[in-house]
Amino acid sequence: DSEEVDEFMGVEKRYVRQSILNIDYDQRSMLDNIAESSGFSFEEYMEYNPVYMTGDQVNSLIKEGFEIGSHSFDHPNFDKLPTKAIREQVVKSVDELNKRFGLSTRYFATAIGLGEKLIVNGYKSLAIEIFSKVIARSSKKIVFQDKIIDICLDNREYNYPKKLLATAIRENPSNYDIIFKAGLVYYDTNDFEQALTYFRNVDSHKIGNVEAKLYIAKIYNLERKVLKADDYLNQILRIDPKNQEALALRREL
Repeated sequence: DSEEVDEFMGVEKRYVRQSILNIDYDQRSMLDNIAESSGFSFEEYMEYNPVYMTGDQVNSLIKEGFEIGSHSFDHPNFDKLPTKAIREQVVKSVDELNKRFGLSTRYFATAIGLGEKLIVNGYKSLAIEIFSKVIARSSKKIVFQDKIIDICLDNREYNYPKKLLATAIRENPSNYDIIFKAGLVYYDTNDFEQALTYFRNVDSHKIGNVEAKLYIAKIYNLERKVLKADDYLNQILRIDPKNQEALALRREL
């Protein structure tokens, strides 16, 4: 009940969410008190909204030959922990994995690192599930999204990056690096019409962006729109007269 939470925390309703997010690791017992006061069950929530791999999933990966690393004992923000506490987190998490799964490895793994190994080995759906959880839980979504998109593209997974990029563009409509990357994804999947939309968006706001102009010229060349391709190549060569890609493409026209 949100009113009970408001009263318990002593803040107005509009400040409740941010106040809860501001609770630090060393104040985590407050979350149990808030949950109890509002009748919220963490166990029930986790049952229907799992955010971690199950023991069966971990065992399945071990059988497939994966090496499993720890990822802290109860997921604090390491930036806010003293060195001694960080060491305790690592040691406890490694020991717990060894006890539960009989492992003898001593690795400390990031979630993105695990996701990358999974996608490289063909476990795309599980990798995407892990990537989604990383992004949802991160305070630096753009940074992680960018890295995850690159990992996916390197492994010829395009659908998930398209979804991530669409969301990122909605949230950051003036981030032209993201928009350019979206153009690259659609270009690589031969959706030239959508790619052109993204590249032209970048070009209209970043007039000196040679890369966007070059891809626009490439698309117009593929569509046999020679005059339009030539126009963009001229724009590139005015900016960079020795641009080898533009000069090579012009010879093809």
